[in-house]
Amino acid sequence: MKTVGVRGEVAPWERRRFLASGLALTGGLLLQGCGGESRGTGAGPERLRVAYQSALAHRGILLAATGYAQRALGVPVTFTLQASGPAISQMFAQGQLDVAYMGPVPALIAIDKGVPIRMVAANHWYGYSVVGRKGEVKTVAELGGDRIAAARQFQGKTIGAFAKGSSQDIICRWFFAQAGMREGRDYTIRNYQGPDAINLMRAGALDGFVEYFENVAIAVREGYDAVIRGEDLWPGIDNFVVVRQELLERYPAFVDAYLRVDADVARFATAYPKDYARLAAPVLKVTEADAVTRITFDTRFCPSPDDASLAAVFELVPAMKAAGYLTGEPTQERAMDLSHVRRVVGPARPCDGKAAPDASLYHRVTGR
Repeated sequence: MKTVGVRGEVAPWERRRFLASGLALTGGLLLQGCGGESRGTGAGPERLRVAYQSALAHRGILLAATGYAQRALGVPVTFTLQASGPAISQMFAQGQLDVAYMGPVPALIAIDKGVPIRMVAANHWYGYSVVGRKGEVKTVAELGGDRIAAARQFQGKTIGAFAKGSSQDIICRWFFAQAGMREGRDYTIRNYQGPDAINLMRAGALDGFVEYFENVAIAVREGYDAVIRGEDLWPGIDNFVVVRQELLERYPAFVDAYLRVDADVARFATAYPKDYARLAAPVLKVTEADAVTRITFDTRFCPSPDDASLAAVFELVPAMKAAGYLTGEPTQERAMDLSHVRRVVGPARPCDGKAAPDASLYHRVTGR
């Protein structure tokens, strides 16, 4: 396995043994100073290990591209690209990660299994949509806002969703259940790996699919329709910042510091989406044009989630249990610690995906 270095370069993963009581960590700690400057004082971890998936919206990618986290936090930072949320959960379980960007479903499954992690901030809101063939199905808007009627257009059809246990998989099951449709009786789910949905549509193997907004953006560009989009499908947080419990307990001020950095990147993505795309594209080895298409499709990057979006996350729990992904019933108190993001960013407010340009923010994030 390889990991991406703080400026996007690939370097071998260094395995370190865990002490019986956890990691023995020392080092600098970022505290926010005047004028946006960061100063290192007090105790903190000796290095930070961050994972993300192959989505430009996972803000760790921009941190890997710019080196901002290392500059601001004053500790070495390594980044690793993983194929899925379950793969990230496994790394957490093996003590190989400190922070990750991942969907709520794999995070809740991991927490239910006893993996010591917590969701501490939102990454992106309302990011999933149902895609269909233009002309074969009507959008929610074309149906006068009737999302249930939009769902029932897929009666007897095959719907694609990313791997079992993914957020796409569960949101698909949850949403069609709202329309009184049961998987296996009224429609069929076909799970796939990687960015295969459009190829499967072209081959006639799918009638539609549930996907993350970046892949939806590419599908729309290819001539497909976002039939049930964003909050019409599911009004929840589609991706979270997840932190190892030990880091929260031993270095709470350092977690605050990391979330300040993360909040800067969220504002940067919203205020400068094309620059974000240009900087992040080389890390995932996608073209700049594709990156711009993907990021500009939906810029709702707001770190502090509101009550309604959090409630939507836990509305998925019965569907997760019915699918056999949960044995218990994780609660917000058990799964989340939002005290840090509330302290750093402030109280939740509606996420409109808008932010004004800020020259000092641009310099802080990019180093230019």
